[in-house]
Amino acid sequence: MLRSMRTRVGPHLTRGSLPRGGLALWQRLRRIPVDAWLIAVLSVTAAFYALRSANFFLRMNAALHFDDGYVTSIGERLLDGHLLPYVDAASHRGPVMYWLAALAQALGGRMEWYGVRALTSLAFLTSAGGIWLAATLARRRFAGAVAALSFVFVGMVLLELQTVFGLVGEAIATPWLVSSFALASWALGREQPFAKRCALLGGAGALAALSGLTKQTYLPVVGPLGLWAVAVALSEPATSRFRRWAGVGALVAGWLLPLVLVVLLYAAKGELGTFYYWFYRYNVDVYMAPYEGARVIKTLYRWARDNGYLSFSLIVVLASVAAQHLGPVLGSLRQLPQTYARRGFELTVLLQTLLALAISFSTLRFWPQYFLPPVPWVSLLIGLSLEQPAGQSPHAPETGRRPWAGLLVSSLLFGSFAAAMLEQQLVALQQERDKGAWRDGRPERACENIDRLAPAGAPIFIWGFDGDLYVTCRRPSASRFVYASLVAGQVPPDWRAHPEWSARDSVETLLGEFEAVQPPLILDSPARLHGVSITQIPRLDEYLREHYCDTGSFRSNDGRTMEAWQRLDLCRTPPPAAARPVTLPAGGPENPTP
Repeated sequence: MLRSMRTRVGPHLTRGSLPRGGLALWQRLRRIPVDAWLIAVLSVTAAFYALRSANFFLRMNAALHFDDGYVTSIGERLLDGHLLPYVDAASHRGPVMYWLAALAQALGGRMEWYGVRALTSLAFLTSAGGIWLAATLARRRFAGAVAALSFVFVGMVLLELQTVFGLVGEAIATPWLVSSFALASWALGREQPFAKRCALLGGAGALAALSGLTKQTYLPVVGPLGLWAVAVALSEPATSRFRRWAGVGALVAGWLLPLVLVVLLYAAKGELGTFYYWFYRYNVDVYMAPYEGARVIKTLYRWARDNGYLSFSLIVVLASVAAQHLGPVLGSLRQLPQTYARRGFELTVLLQTLLALAISFSTLRFWPQYFLPPVPWVSLLIGLSLEQPAGQSPHAPETGRRPWAGLLVSSLLFGSFAAAMLEQQLVALQQERDKGAWRDGRPERACENIDRLAPAGAPIFIWGFDGDLYVTCRRPSASRFVYASLVAGQVPPDWRAHPEWSARDSVETLLGEFEAVQPPLILDSPARLHGVSITQIPRLDEYLREHYCDTGSFRSNDGRTMEAWQRLDLCRTPPPAAARPVTLPAGGPENPTP
Protein backbone atom coordinates (compact mmCIF):
# COMPACT_ATOMS: atom_id res chain seq x y z
CA MET A 1 0.00 0.00 0.00
CA LEU A 2 2.74 2.46 0.98
CA ARG A 3 4.76 1.49 -2.07
CA SER A 4 1.76 2.14 -4.30
CA MET A 5 1.24 5.62 -2.79
CA ARG A 6 4.93 6.41 -3.22
CA THR A 7 4.63 5.44 -6.85
CA ARG A 8 1.80 7.91 -7.29
CA VAL A 9 3.03 10.97 -5.38
CA GLY A 10 6.75 10.54 -4.93
CA PRO A 11 9.63 11.55 -7.14
CA HIS A 12 8.64 8.88 -9.64
CA LEU A 13 5.22 10.43 -10.16
CA THR A 14 5.09 9.28 -13.74
CA ARG A 15 4.92 5.57 -12.98
CA GLY A 16 1.47 4.14 -12.84
CA SER A 17 -0.26 7.54 -12.60
CA LEU A 18 0.12 9.10 -16.07
CA PRO A 19 -0.77 7.74 -19.48
CA ARG A 20 2.10 6.97 -21.81
CA GLY A 21 1.80 10.30 -23.70
CA GLY A 22 1.65 12.27 -20.45
CA LEU A 23 4.62 10.34 -19.12
CA ALA A 24 6.74 11.29 -22.13
CA LEU A 25 5.72 14.94 -21.83
CA TRP A 26 6.45 15.03 -18.10
CA GLN A 27 9.88 13.54 -18.65
CA ARG A 28 10.65 16.16 -21.28
CA LEU A 29 9.51 18.98 -18.99
CA ARG A 30 11.67 17.69 -16.14
CA ARG A 31 14.72 17.74 -18.43
CA ILE A 32 14.25 21.46 -19.18
CA PRO A 33 16.78 23.35 -17.01
CA VAL A 34 15.69 26.01 -14.55
CA ASP A 35 17.36 28.84 -16.46
CA ALA A 36 15.35 27.98 -19.58
CA TRP A 37 12.12 28.22 -17.56
CA LEU A 38 13.11 31.62 -16.17
CA ILE A 39 14.02 32.97 -19.59
CA ALA A 40 10.73 31.67 -20.97
CA VAL A 41 8.82 33.47 -18.20
CA LEU A 42 10.57 36.78 -19.01
CA SER A 43 9.89 36.30 -22.73
CA VAL A 44 6.22 35.48 -22.21
CA THR A 45 5.83 38.48 -19.89
CA ALA A 46 7.33 40.77 -22.54
CA ALA A 47 5.03 39.36 -25.23
CA PHE A 48 1.97 39.59 -22.98
CA TYR A 49 2.42 43.26 -22.16
CA ALA A 50 3.47 44.16 -25.69
CA LEU A 51 0.25 42.67 -27.07
CA ARG A 52 -1.90 44.28 -24.38
CA SER A 53 -0.31 47.68 -25.01
CA ALA A 54 -0.76 47.47 -28.76
CA ASN A 55 -4.34 46.28 -28.40
CA PHE A 56 -5.23 49.33 -26.29
CA PHE A 57 -4.39 51.73 -29.13
CA LEU A 58 -5.40 49.41 -31.95
CA ARG A 59 -9.05 49.84 -30.97
CA MET A 60 -8.97 53.63 -31.41
CA ASN A 61 -10.29 55.45 -34.47
CA ALA A 62 -8.45 58.72 -33.85
CA ALA A 63 -5.11 60.44 -34.26
CA LEU A 64 -2.63 60.24 -31.38
CA HIS A 65 0.17 62.56 -32.49
CA PHE A 66 0.26 65.82 -34.45
CA ASP A 67 2.15 64.00 -37.20
CA ASP A 68 -0.60 61.40 -37.55
CA GLY A 69 -2.78 63.96 -39.27
CA TYR A 70 -0.44 65.18 -41.95
CA VAL A 71 1.15 61.78 -42.68
CA THR A 72 -2.23 60.07 -43.03
CA SER A 73 -3.50 62.92 -45.20
CA ILE A 74 -0.46 62.46 -47.42
CA GLY A 75 -1.26 58.75 -47.65
CA GLU A 76 -4.77 59.65 -48.79
CA ARG A 77 -3.42 62.03 -51.45
CA LEU A 78 -1.03 59.35 -52.71
CA LEU A 79 -3.94 56.96 -53.21
CA ASP A 80 -5.83 59.65 -55.14
CA GLY A 81 -2.77 60.71 -57.13
CA HIS A 82 0.31 59.00 -58.54
CA LEU A 83 1.60 57.30 -55.37
CA LEU A 84 4.59 59.63 -55.50
CA PRO A 85 5.58 61.35 -52.24
CA TYR A 86 6.86 64.93 -52.60
CA VAL A 87 4.94 65.25 -55.89
CA ASP A 88 1.41 64.38 -54.77
CA ALA A 89 2.08 65.80 -51.31
CA ALA A 90 4.88 67.95 -49.93
CA SER A 91 6.88 66.91 -46.86
CA HIS A 92 10.48 66.22 -45.91
CA ARG A 93 10.55 62.75 -44.34
CA GLY A 94 11.54 59.62 -46.23
CA PRO A 95 9.15 58.34 -48.94
CA VAL A 96 8.75 54.88 -47.38
CA MET A 97 6.90 56.44 -44.47
CA TYR A 98 4.27 57.91 -46.78
CA TRP A 99 3.97 54.75 -48.85
CA LEU A 100 3.29 52.80 -45.66
CA ALA A 101 0.65 55.36 -44.66
CA ALA A 102 -1.01 54.93 -48.06
CA LEU A 103 -0.91 51.15 -47.68
CA ALA A 104 -2.43 51.41 -44.20
CA GLN A 105 -5.27 53.55 -45.55
CA ALA A 106 -5.87 51.22 -48.48
CA LEU A 107 -6.10 48.17 -46.19
CA GLY A 108 -7.59 49.72 -43.07
CA GLY A 109 -10.25 51.87 -44.70
CA ARG A 110 -10.16 55.17 -46.54
CA MET A 111 -10.60 58.24 -44.34
CA GLU A 112 -10.41 56.09 -41.20
CA TRP A 113 -7.80 55.79 -38.46
CA TYR A 114 -7.90 52.02 -38.00
CA GLY A 115 -5.20 51.40 -40.61
CA VAL A 116 -2.87 53.92 -38.99
CA ARG A 117 -3.41 52.42 -35.54
CA ALA A 118 -2.71 48.95 -36.97
CA LEU A 119 0.48 50.22 -38.64
CA THR A 120 1.86 51.85 -35.51
CA SER A 121 0.86 48.89 -33.33
CA LEU A 122 2.59 46.54 -35.77
CA ALA A 123 5.70 48.74 -35.67
CA PHE A 124 5.78 48.52 -31.86
CA LEU A 125 5.30 44.74 -31.83
CA THR A 126 7.85 44.22 -34.59
CA SER A 127 10.43 46.25 -32.69
CA ALA A 128 9.86 44.30 -29.47
CA GLY A 129 9.83 40.95 -31.26
CA GLY A 130 12.83 41.87 -33.40
CA ILE A 131 14.91 42.61 -30.31
CA TRP A 132 14.09 39.21 -28.84
CA LEU A 133 14.67 37.44 -32.15
CA ALA A 134 18.03 39.11 -32.83
CA ALA A 135 19.40 38.04 -29.46
CA THR A 136 17.93 34.55 -29.71
CA LEU A 137 19.43 34.01 -33.17
CA ALA A 138 22.81 34.99 -31.71
CA ARG A 139 22.24 32.51 -28.83
CA ARG A 140 21.73 35.28 -26.27
CA ARG A 141 18.31 34.24 -25.01
CA PHE A 142 18.51 35.88 -21.58
CA ALA A 143 19.69 39.20 -23.00
CA GLY A 144 16.91 39.03 -25.58
CA ALA A 145 14.20 38.36 -23.00
CA VAL A 146 15.38 41.21 -20.76
CA ALA A 147 15.74 43.55 -23.75
CA ALA A 148 12.25 42.82 -25.07
CA LEU A 149 10.69 43.48 -21.67
CA SER A 150 12.84 46.60 -21.25
CA PHE A 151 11.68 47.93 -24.61
CA VAL A 152 8.01 47.48 -23.69
CA PHE A 153 8.60 49.01 -20.26
CA VAL A 154 10.46 52.08 -21.55
CA GLY A 155 7.94 52.63 -24.35
CA MET A 156 4.87 52.37 -22.13
CA VAL A 157 6.11 53.88 -18.86
CA LEU A 158 8.95 56.30 -19.58
CA LEU A 159 8.22 57.73 -23.03
CA GLU A 160 5.34 59.78 -24.39
CA LEU A 161 2.71 57.30 -25.55
CA GLN A 162 1.56 59.59 -28.37
CA THR A 163 4.99 59.23 -29.95
CA VAL A 164 5.48 55.50 -29.26
CA PHE A 165 2.18 54.68 -30.98
CA GLY A 166 2.03 57.74 -33.22
CA LEU A 167 2.71 57.83 -36.94
CA VAL A 168 6.07 59.56 -36.57
CA GLY A 169 9.16 58.83 -38.64
CA GLU A 170 11.15 57.43 -35.73
CA ALA A 171 8.43 54.96 -34.69
CA ILE A 172 8.20 53.61 -38.24
CA ALA A 173 11.97 53.54 -38.83
CA THR A 174 12.67 51.56 -35.64
CA PRO A 175 11.25 48.17 -36.76
CA TRP A 176 13.34 48.36 -39.96
CA LEU A 177 16.45 49.00 -37.82
CA VAL A 178 15.75 46.11 -35.48
CA SER A 179 14.79 43.69 -38.27
CA SER A 180 18.00 44.52 -40.09
CA PHE A 181 20.01 43.71 -36.98
CA ALA A 182 18.09 40.45 -36.49
CA LEU A 183 19.04 39.23 -39.97
CA ALA A 184 22.65 40.28 -39.43
CA SER A 185 22.72 38.40 -36.11
CA TRP A 186 21.35 35.31 -37.84
CA ALA A 187 23.99 35.57 -40.54
CA LEU A 188 27.01 36.43 -38.39
CA GLY A 189 26.17 35.16 -34.91
CA ARG A 190 26.57 31.52 -35.92
CA GLU A 191 28.07 29.45 -38.72
CA GLN A 192 26.00 29.58 -41.93
CA PRO A 193 26.28 28.08 -45.41
CA PHE A 194 27.83 30.48 -47.89
CA ALA A 195 24.69 31.21 -49.93
CA LYS A 196 22.47 31.55 -46.87
CA ARG A 197 24.82 34.02 -45.20
CA CYS A 198 24.97 36.16 -48.32
CA ALA A 199 21.18 36.16 -48.62
CA LEU A 200 20.73 37.11 -44.97
CA LEU A 201 23.27 39.92 -45.19
CA GLY A 202 21.67 41.19 -48.38
CA GLY A 203 18.33 41.30 -46.59
CA ALA A 204 19.92 43.07 -43.60
CA GLY A 205 21.35 45.73 -45.90
CA ALA A 206 18.00 46.26 -47.63
CA LEU A 207 16.18 46.66 -44.31
CA ALA A 208 18.81 49.13 -43.11
CA ALA A 209 18.24 51.18 -46.26
CA LEU A 210 14.48 51.10 -45.71
CA SER A 211 15.02 52.60 -42.27
CA GLY A 212 16.90 55.46 -43.92
CA LEU A 213 14.23 55.84 -46.58
CA THR A 214 11.75 56.22 -43.72
CA LYS A 215 13.88 58.67 -41.73
CA GLN A 216 16.89 59.94 -43.67
CA THR A 217 19.24 60.29 -40.70
CA TYR A 218 19.24 56.51 -40.27
CA LEU A 219 20.91 55.70 -43.58
CA PRO A 220 24.32 55.24 -41.82
CA VAL A 221 23.09 52.42 -39.53
CA VAL A 222 24.51 49.89 -41.99
CA GLY A 223 27.99 50.93 -40.80
CA PRO A 224 28.15 48.86 -37.57
CA LEU A 225 26.72 45.87 -39.43
CA GLY A 226 29.45 46.29 -42.02
CA LEU A 227 32.17 46.29 -39.36
CA TRP A 228 30.84 43.04 -37.93
CA ALA A 229 30.67 41.48 -41.40
CA VAL A 230 34.27 42.56 -42.17
CA ALA A 231 35.52 41.09 -38.88
CA VAL A 232 33.83 37.76 -39.63
CA ALA A 233 35.22 37.76 -43.18
CA LEU A 234 38.78 38.31 -41.90
CA SER A 235 38.52 35.78 -39.09
CA GLU A 236 37.18 32.79 -41.04
CA PRO A 237 39.11 30.69 -43.55
CA ALA A 238 38.08 31.17 -47.18
CA THR A 239 39.00 29.34 -50.37
CA SER A 240 39.02 32.49 -52.48
CA ARG A 241 38.88 36.25 -52.21
CA PHE A 242 35.36 36.20 -53.65
CA ARG A 243 34.03 33.83 -50.99
CA ARG A 244 35.73 35.85 -48.26
CA TRP A 245 34.18 39.17 -49.22
CA ALA A 246 30.90 38.03 -50.79
CA GLY A 247 28.99 38.54 -47.53
CA VAL A 248 30.22 42.11 -47.15
CA GLY A 249 29.39 42.75 -50.79
CA ALA A 250 25.88 41.33 -50.31
CA LEU A 251 25.33 43.66 -47.35
CA VAL A 252 26.41 46.72 -49.37
CA ALA A 253 24.43 45.63 -52.43
CA GLY A 254 21.32 45.03 -50.34
CA TRP A 255 21.68 48.51 -48.84
CA LEU A 256 22.12 50.17 -52.23
CA LEU A 257 19.27 48.35 -53.98
CA PRO A 258 16.27 50.18 -52.38
CA LEU A 259 18.05 53.53 -52.74
CA VAL A 260 18.73 52.98 -56.42
CA LEU A 261 15.18 51.79 -57.09
CA VAL A 262 13.66 54.87 -55.44
CA VAL A 263 15.95 57.23 -57.35
CA LEU A 264 15.17 55.46 -60.64
CA LEU A 265 11.43 55.71 -59.92
CA TYR A 266 11.61 59.48 -59.54
CA ALA A 267 13.91 59.80 -62.53
CA ALA A 268 11.47 57.81 -64.69
CA LYS A 269 8.65 60.16 -63.61
CA GLY A 270 10.77 63.22 -64.39
CA GLU A 271 10.71 64.28 -60.73
CA LEU A 272 14.30 63.64 -59.68
CA GLY A 273 14.79 67.31 -58.79
CA THR A 274 11.68 67.24 -56.60
CA PHE A 275 12.95 64.13 -54.82
CA TYR A 276 16.38 65.66 -54.23
CA TYR A 277 14.92 68.87 -52.82
CA TRP A 278 12.53 67.30 -50.31
CA PHE A 279 14.63 64.28 -49.38
CA TYR A 280 17.86 66.18 -48.80
CA ARG A 281 18.08 69.86 -49.71
CA TYR A 282 15.16 71.17 -47.65
CA ASN A 283 16.43 69.42 -44.54
CA VAL A 284 19.92 70.89 -44.91
CA ASP A 285 19.02 74.40 -46.05
CA VAL A 286 15.77 75.06 -44.19
CA TYR A 287 15.10 72.54 -41.42
CA MET A 288 18.45 73.19 -39.75
CA ALA A 289 18.40 76.95 -40.43
CA PRO A 290 17.33 77.91 -36.87
CA TYR A 291 20.51 76.29 -35.53
CA GLU A 292 23.01 77.94 -37.80
CA GLY A 293 25.98 78.83 -35.64
CA ALA A 294 24.66 76.91 -32.62
CA ARG A 295 27.16 75.78 -29.99
CA VAL A 296 26.57 72.04 -30.15
CA ILE A 297 28.70 70.96 -27.17
CA LYS A 298 27.10 73.53 -24.89
CA THR A 299 23.64 72.46 -26.02
CA LEU A 300 24.39 68.80 -25.31
CA TYR A 301 25.86 69.66 -21.93
CA ARG A 302 22.68 71.48 -20.96
CA TRP A 303 20.59 68.47 -21.96
CA ALA A 304 22.78 66.10 -19.90
CA ARG A 305 22.57 68.44 -16.92
CA ASP A 306 18.79 68.82 -17.20
CA ASN A 307 18.35 65.03 -17.53
CA GLY A 308 20.93 64.01 -14.96
CA TYR A 309 19.39 60.71 -13.86
CA LEU A 310 18.86 59.56 -17.44
CA SER A 311 22.29 60.59 -18.74
CA PHE A 312 24.04 59.06 -15.71
CA SER A 313 22.17 55.75 -16.03
CA LEU A 314 22.94 55.66 -19.73
CA ILE A 315 26.65 56.18 -19.15
CA VAL A 316 26.71 53.45 -16.49
CA VAL A 317 25.09 50.89 -18.83
CA LEU A 318 27.36 51.88 -21.73
CA ALA A 319 30.44 51.65 -19.51
CA SER A 320 29.37 48.25 -18.18
CA VAL A 321 28.96 46.69 -21.63
CA ALA A 322 32.05 48.42 -23.03
CA ALA A 323 34.19 47.15 -20.13
CA GLN A 324 32.96 43.60 -20.64
CA HIS A 325 33.29 43.43 -24.43
CA LEU A 326 35.24 46.36 -25.87
CA GLY A 327 38.01 45.93 -23.32
CA PRO A 328 39.01 42.41 -24.46
CA VAL A 329 39.02 43.55 -28.10
CA LEU A 330 41.33 46.47 -27.38
CA GLY A 331 43.50 44.21 -25.25
CA SER A 332 44.24 41.80 -28.12
CA LEU A 333 44.89 43.99 -31.15
CA ARG A 334 46.97 41.26 -32.80
CA GLN A 335 43.87 39.09 -32.86
CA LEU A 336 41.53 42.00 -33.59
CA PRO A 337 39.37 40.41 -36.36
CA GLN A 338 38.92 37.16 -34.45
CA THR A 339 38.13 38.87 -31.14
CA TYR A 340 35.80 41.36 -32.81
CA ALA A 341 33.97 38.55 -34.62
CA ARG A 342 33.48 36.60 -31.36
CA ARG A 343 32.01 39.66 -29.67
CA GLY A 344 30.42 41.15 -32.76
CA PHE A 345 26.89 41.03 -31.37
CA GLU A 346 27.78 43.07 -28.29
CA LEU A 347 30.03 45.52 -30.14
CA THR A 348 27.39 46.10 -32.81
CA VAL A 349 24.81 46.87 -30.13
CA LEU A 350 27.28 49.25 -28.50
CA LEU A 351 28.05 51.06 -31.75
CA GLN A 352 24.39 51.22 -32.78
CA THR A 353 23.57 52.78 -29.40
CA LEU A 354 26.19 55.49 -29.86
CA LEU A 355 25.13 56.10 -33.46
CA ALA A 356 21.43 56.27 -32.58
CA LEU A 357 22.11 58.72 -29.77
CA ALA A 358 24.25 60.88 -32.05
CA ILE A 359 21.46 60.91 -34.66
CA SER A 360 18.89 61.76 -32.00
CA PHE A 361 20.96 64.72 -30.82
CA SER A 362 21.97 65.83 -34.33
CA THR A 363 18.91 68.01 -34.94
CA LEU A 364 19.38 69.73 -31.54
CA ARG A 365 15.64 69.30 -30.99
CA PHE A 366 15.11 67.24 -27.86
CA TRP A 367 11.64 66.00 -28.71
CA PRO A 368 10.41 62.65 -27.34
CA GLN A 369 10.03 60.93 -30.71
CA TYR A 370 13.66 61.57 -31.62
CA PHE A 371 14.72 59.24 -28.81
CA LEU A 372 12.64 56.26 -29.90
CA PRO A 373 15.27 54.57 -32.15
CA PRO A 374 17.91 54.37 -29.39
CA VAL A 375 15.49 52.49 -27.11
CA PRO A 376 15.99 49.02 -28.70
CA TRP A 377 19.76 49.33 -28.42
CA VAL A 378 19.64 50.61 -24.85
CA SER A 379 17.27 47.75 -24.02
CA LEU A 380 19.78 45.27 -25.42
CA LEU A 381 22.54 46.97 -23.41
CA ILE A 382 20.49 46.37 -20.27
CA GLY A 383 20.17 42.70 -21.15
CA LEU A 384 23.89 42.39 -21.91
CA SER A 385 24.88 44.16 -18.70
CA LEU A 386 22.91 41.57 -16.67
CA GLU A 387 24.26 38.53 -18.52
CA GLN A 388 27.45 38.05 -16.53
CA PRO A 389 26.00 38.45 -13.01
CA ALA A 390 23.13 36.17 -14.04
CA GLY A 391 25.58 33.54 -15.23
CA GLN A 392 24.40 33.70 -18.84
CA SER A 393 27.39 35.22 -20.60
CA PRO A 394 28.81 32.91 -23.31
CA HIS A 395 32.22 34.52 -22.76
CA ALA A 396 32.45 33.44 -19.11
CA PRO A 397 34.60 30.37 -18.37
CA GLU A 398 32.64 27.11 -18.36
CA THR A 399 32.26 25.70 -14.83
CA GLY A 400 30.17 22.64 -15.66
CA ARG A 401 27.24 23.87 -13.55
CA ARG A 402 24.21 25.89 -14.59
CA PRO A 403 24.27 28.99 -12.36
CA TRP A 404 20.53 29.42 -12.04
CA ALA A 405 20.62 31.23 -8.70
CA GLY A 406 21.92 34.52 -10.12
CA LEU A 407 19.44 34.24 -12.98
CA LEU A 408 16.60 33.66 -10.54
CA VAL A 409 17.45 36.79 -8.54
CA SER A 410 17.83 38.93 -11.67
CA SER A 411 14.62 37.64 -13.20
CA LEU A 412 12.56 38.12 -10.05
CA LEU A 413 13.78 41.65 -9.34
CA PHE A 414 13.68 42.94 -12.90
CA GLY A 415 10.63 41.01 -14.12
CA SER A 416 8.42 41.74 -11.13
CA PHE A 417 9.25 45.45 -11.15
CA ALA A 418 8.61 45.82 -14.90
CA ALA A 419 5.39 43.79 -14.76
CA ALA A 420 4.04 45.76 -11.79
CA MET A 421 4.75 49.12 -13.46
CA LEU A 422 3.28 48.00 -16.78
CA GLU A 423 0.16 46.63 -15.11
CA GLN A 424 -0.37 49.88 -13.25
CA GLN A 425 0.13 51.89 -16.45
CA LEU A 426 -2.38 49.85 -18.42
CA VAL A 427 -4.94 50.05 -15.63
CA ALA A 428 -4.49 53.84 -15.50
CA LEU A 429 -4.95 54.09 -19.27
CA GLN A 430 -8.15 52.10 -19.10
CA GLN A 431 -9.45 54.32 -16.32
CA GLU A 432 -8.67 57.38 -18.44
CA ARG A 433 -10.57 55.82 -21.34
CA ASP A 434 -13.54 55.11 -19.10
CA LYS A 435 -13.58 58.81 -18.17
CA GLY A 436 -13.60 59.91 -21.82
CA ALA A 437 -9.92 60.12 -22.80
CA TRP A 438 -8.33 58.11 -25.62
CA ARG A 439 -11.62 58.04 -27.47
CA ASP A 440 -12.51 57.98 -31.16
CA GLY A 441 -12.21 61.16 -33.18
CA ARG A 442 -15.86 61.23 -34.17
CA PRO A 443 -18.23 62.92 -33.72
CA GLU A 444 -16.24 66.12 -34.38
CA ARG A 445 -18.11 69.41 -34.27
CA ALA A 446 -15.68 70.98 -36.74
CA CYS A 447 -16.87 68.42 -39.29
CA GLU A 448 -20.47 69.50 -38.79
CA ASN A 449 -19.54 73.08 -39.65
CA ILE A 450 -17.47 71.97 -42.64
CA ASP A 451 -20.42 69.97 -43.99
CA ARG A 452 -22.61 73.02 -43.50
CA LEU A 453 -20.32 75.29 -45.52
CA ALA A 454 -18.96 72.99 -48.27
CA PRO A 455 -20.74 70.54 -50.61
CA ALA A 456 -20.52 66.91 -49.59
CA GLY A 457 -17.23 65.24 -50.56
CA ALA A 458 -15.70 68.41 -52.03
CA PRO A 459 -12.00 69.04 -51.30
CA ILE A 460 -11.18 71.79 -48.83
CA PHE A 461 -7.99 73.49 -47.66
CA ILE A 462 -6.95 73.92 -44.04
CA TRP A 463 -4.27 76.45 -43.22
CA GLY A 464 -2.56 75.13 -40.11
CA PHE A 465 -1.17 71.88 -38.75
CA ASP A 466 -4.55 70.17 -38.77
CA GLY A 467 -4.24 67.32 -41.23
CA ASP A 468 -6.21 65.13 -38.83
CA LEU A 469 -9.39 67.01 -39.78
CA TYR A 470 -9.06 65.95 -43.42
CA VAL A 471 -9.34 62.32 -42.31
CA THR A 472 -11.78 62.74 -39.44
CA CYS A 473 -14.12 64.88 -41.58
CA ARG A 474 -13.58 62.65 -44.65
CA ARG A 475 -12.49 65.56 -46.84
CA PRO A 476 -9.67 65.39 -49.42
CA SER A 477 -7.09 68.15 -49.28
CA ALA A 478 -7.22 70.66 -52.12
CA SER A 479 -3.44 71.12 -51.94
CA ARG A 480 -0.27 69.10 -51.68
CA PHE A 481 0.55 71.25 -48.63
CA VAL A 482 -1.48 69.37 -46.03
CA TYR A 483 0.33 71.35 -43.32
CA ALA A 484 1.05 75.03 -43.71
CA SER A 485 4.36 75.51 -41.88
CA LEU A 486 6.17 74.68 -45.13
CA VAL A 487 4.45 77.63 -46.82
CA ALA A 488 4.63 80.01 -43.86
CA GLY A 489 8.37 79.46 -43.44
CA GLN A 490 8.03 78.17 -39.90
CA VAL A 491 10.78 75.84 -38.76
CA PRO A 492 10.21 74.64 -35.21
CA PRO A 493 11.17 75.50 -32.57
CA ASP A 494 11.14 78.95 -34.25
CA TRP A 495 7.43 79.38 -34.87
CA ARG A 496 7.64 82.83 -36.42
CA ALA A 497 6.88 83.20 -40.12
CA HIS A 498 10.11 83.54 -42.12
CA PRO A 499 9.60 84.18 -45.85
CA GLU A 500 13.19 83.09 -46.50
CA TRP A 501 12.45 79.69 -44.94
CA SER A 502 9.36 79.08 -47.03
CA ALA A 503 9.67 75.92 -49.13
CA ARG A 504 10.72 76.44 -52.72
CA ASP A 505 7.91 77.99 -54.83
CA SER A 506 5.39 77.01 -52.14
CA VAL A 507 3.28 80.19 -52.27
CA GLU A 508 3.09 80.12 -56.07
CA THR A 509 2.27 76.40 -56.05
CA LEU A 510 -0.48 76.88 -53.47
CA LEU A 511 -2.05 79.75 -55.43
CA GLY A 512 -1.96 77.61 -58.58
CA GLU A 513 -3.75 74.82 -56.75
CA PHE A 514 -6.40 77.26 -55.52
CA GLU A 515 -7.01 78.34 -59.10
CA ALA A 516 -7.15 74.76 -60.39
CA VAL A 517 -9.28 73.20 -57.64
CA GLN A 518 -11.24 76.23 -56.42
CA PRO A 519 -11.98 74.70 -53.01
CA PRO A 520 -15.39 75.75 -51.69
CA LEU A 521 -13.97 76.28 -48.22
CA ILE A 522 -10.66 77.46 -46.79
CA LEU A 523 -10.18 77.17 -43.04
CA ASP A 524 -7.70 79.43 -41.29
CA SER A 525 -6.61 77.45 -38.22
CA PRO A 526 -3.50 79.09 -36.72
CA ALA A 527 -3.75 77.44 -33.28
CA ARG A 528 -1.09 74.79 -33.99
CA LEU A 529 1.03 77.29 -35.94
CA HIS A 530 1.50 79.45 -32.85
CA GLY A 531 -0.87 82.07 -34.16
CA VAL A 532 0.43 82.48 -37.72
CA SER A 533 -2.62 83.08 -39.92
CA ILE A 534 -3.00 82.75 -43.67
CA THR A 535 -3.82 86.46 -43.66
CA GLN A 536 -0.21 87.17 -42.63
CA ILE A 537 1.03 85.95 -46.01
CA PRO A 538 0.31 88.98 -48.24
CA ARG A 539 -0.30 87.16 -51.54
CA LEU A 540 -2.50 84.53 -49.93
CA ASP A 541 -4.42 87.15 -47.99
CA GLU A 542 -5.04 89.11 -51.19
CA TYR A 543 -6.32 86.02 -53.00
CA LEU A 544 -8.51 85.05 -50.06
CA ARG A 545 -10.22 88.43 -49.81
CA GLU A 546 -10.75 88.58 -53.55
CA HIS A 547 -12.33 85.14 -54.00
CA TYR A 548 -13.76 84.22 -50.58
CA CYS A 549 -15.96 85.68 -47.88
CA ASP A 550 -15.48 85.38 -44.13
CA THR A 551 -18.40 83.40 -42.67
CA GLY A 552 -17.25 83.47 -39.05
CA SER A 553 -15.38 81.07 -36.80
CA PHE A 554 -16.00 77.77 -35.03
CA ARG A 555 -14.03 75.37 -32.85
CA SER A 556 -12.98 71.75 -32.96
CA ASN A 557 -13.60 69.34 -30.10
CA ASP A 558 -10.19 70.07 -28.61
CA GLY A 559 -10.67 73.84 -28.77
CA ARG A 560 -8.87 74.81 -31.96
CA THR A 561 -10.48 77.97 -33.32
CA MET A 562 -10.66 78.33 -37.10
CA GLU A 563 -11.98 81.03 -39.36
CA ALA A 564 -14.13 79.79 -42.24
CA TRP A 565 -13.70 81.42 -45.67
CA GLN A 566 -16.33 80.33 -48.18
CA ARG A 567 -16.03 80.72 -51.93
CA LEU A 568 -17.91 83.81 -53.12
CA ASP A 569 -20.45 81.97 -55.26
CA LEU A 570 -21.48 79.95 -52.18
CA CYS A 571 -21.68 82.88 -49.81
CA ARG A 572 -25.13 83.83 -48.67
CA THR A 573 -26.05 87.19 -50.17
CA PRO A 574 -27.36 89.53 -47.53
CA PRO A 575 -31.15 89.98 -47.74
CA PRO A 576 -32.22 93.20 -49.47
CA ALA A 577 -33.02 96.06 -47.12
CA ALA A 578 -36.77 96.46 -46.51
CA ALA A 579 -38.22 99.43 -48.40
CA ARG A 580 -39.09 102.22 -46.03
CA PRO A 581 -42.37 104.05 -46.57
CA VAL A 582 -41.86 107.51 -48.02
CA THR A 583 -43.74 110.32 -46.31
CA LEU A 584 -44.48 113.17 -48.65
CA PRO A 585 -44.42 116.65 -47.23
CA ALA A 586 -47.49 118.74 -47.26
CA GLY A 587 -46.03 120.82 -50.04
CA GLY A 588 -46.12 117.91 -52.51
CA PRO A 589 -43.61 115.52 -54.10
CA GLU A 590 -41.18 118.24 -55.14
CA ASN A 591 -39.79 118.45 -51.58
CA PRO A 592 -39.53 114.87 -50.22
CA THR A 593 -38.58 114.33 -46.63
CA PRO A 594 -34.94 113.25 -46.49
